[in-house]
Amino acid sequence: MSFIPINLGEKNKKAPFSKTMRLLTAKGKDGSPASASRRTRSENQSIHFPIVGIGASAGGLAAFEAFFSGMPTYTEPGMAFVLVQHLAPDHKNILTGLIQRYTPMQVSEVEDGMQVKINCIYIIPPGRDMTFQDGTLRLHEPSAPRGQQLPIDSFFRSLARDQHERAIGIVLSGTGSDGTLGVRAIKGEGGMTMAQAPESTDYNSMPCSAIATGLVDFQLPPAEMPAQLMAYVAHAFSNYTQYSLVQLPTAENANQAISPNVRDRTQPQLFEKRAGPGKLTLRELTERTLLQLAAPTGALVNGRGDILYLHGRTGMYLETNLGEAAVNNILLMAREGLRDELTSALNRATTSGEVVRRNGLRVNANGVFITVNLTIMKVVTGPTPTPEAPLYLIFLEEVAHLQPGKSD
Repeated sequence: MSFIPINLGEKNKKAPFSKTMRLLTAKGKDGSPASASRRTRSENQSIHFPIVGIGASAGGLAAFEAFFSGMPTYTEPGMAFVLVQHLAPDHKNILTGLIQRYTPMQVSEVEDGMQVKINCIYIIPPGRDMTFQDGTLRLHEPSAPRGQQLPIDSFFRSLARDQHERAIGIVLSGTGSDGTLGVRAIKGEGGMTMAQAPESTDYNSMPCSAIATGLVDFQLPPAEMPAQLMAYVAHAFSNYTQYSLVQLPTAENANQAISPNVRDRTQPQLFEKRAGPGKLTLRELTERTLLQLAAPTGALVNGRGDILYLHGRTGMYLETNLGEAAVNNILLMAREGLRDELTSALNRATTSGEVVRRNGLRVNANGVFITVNLTIMKVVTGPTPTPEAPLYLIFLEEVAHLQPGKSD
């Protein structure tokens, strides 16, 4: 079995071995090359590209954002991605729209029996377990009570059984140990595994549990994972991995040349509801107001703080907290240092109708405190209000230095 030694430096770790990593071809549980019979069985299947399962729980929103923001846009990765997150049955899944902002790949919420295609992203729906079978994604009712479910383990193990050395498992931020058994299964079939570097997580229990097995190939912050992943795939699957460059548009032909999916990275599309004929979509309404304010990150909410639309990178400001898996409310998702001020400011905006500002907020973004300016304004929806009216635009801006005092 051949390998390429690559020095990845201090940030790229392998437990419990050295900092010099090896990009390995498929190997068995005992470290030996995958058997000829296993290879024959895999090659007879319809899928001839790697499948990357990514599991996360608490703190996963920011980790998913960081992972896909680090994915190169000038080339197709030559693999498929399946995202498994702990979600309650009544949770509104906003992850599909969030991920689409960072990638030209097609992003879909999984439907039962959906066939997995190369260079596509698939997201588990709330309240379901999911397995991989014969190149398709199968949905199941959870077999364990809520709080005892292990959807990441379930998916990783089925992926390992079906795809063998083409199975790749990544464990991101979360509590508990979900994903650990799945990591063992993937390594037992000759696949590759990664875990989020514990110091970069909001909650490190899941990645630490996986790392403790000694079977995690790479420990990295999420934004650094795509480069290492593509290097591994290019080496281990060079015989059939297909890459193609994405033509980058010039200023003159940007509107004509850029594909709809790539355009959505700068014009995100979480919801496309219209109040009626001739009315603005929530997307158009949000973007029109954001353009007026030049806001880097924004959210369209109703008076209760329920999220209708998100714009920009929100992981620095919002998170899904422990015990709140079903929450889609910005007041409950706001990070430490933002929640109280956001609640007060939204209440002020709903009662007064005025633009409300809070400057110089000190927000805990994954252990690093950043300074943020907050603005909330009521959105004018036209002569015929939308069903969710009145609506409010919240936008958040990180500033370089603390600006004492507040103004409203």
